[in-house]
Formats: sequence, C-alpha cells, structure tokens
Amino acid sequence: MPTHPATSFANPAAGPFRGPICSAVAMLAAWYDRYCQRRDLAELDDRLLADIGMSRKQALTESAVPFWRTKR
Repeated sequence: MPTHPATSFANPAAGPFRGPICSAVAMLAAWYDRYCQRRDLAELDDRLLADIGMSRKQALTESAVPFWRTKR
C-alpha cells in the first residue's frame, strides 16, 4: 500500500520539527496510515483476501479495530 503524504512530516531529519512536535506529528501520521490500511483491508474482495492469507472474518475483525490501537 502506498504511503500517504502525511507520513513525510514524521521524519525528524526532513524538517525543522523536533521533540514533542515531531512526536505528535509522527503519532498522527501513524494513526492516519493505520486508518487507511484498515479501511482498504475492509474493501478487499474474497479473492484478494485469499491471496494474502486472510478470511473475510479476519479482515473485518482487523478493520473494526480503532486506528489508535495497534492490536485488539
């Protein structure tokens, strides 16, 4: 899956942001990536899910996890 433009701000070497601001931006970028990945996972058809070794139930369970949680 492609990375989203927001993730480029999370790199501390990429700009003037340091410390707490960089950490907050990195956290928001990670949340946004997780949200997009879970949304995309929920939209995959059964053939594509089989290609990645997941069942529909597993995909729906994972996509239902809130973006701020890393694991269920």
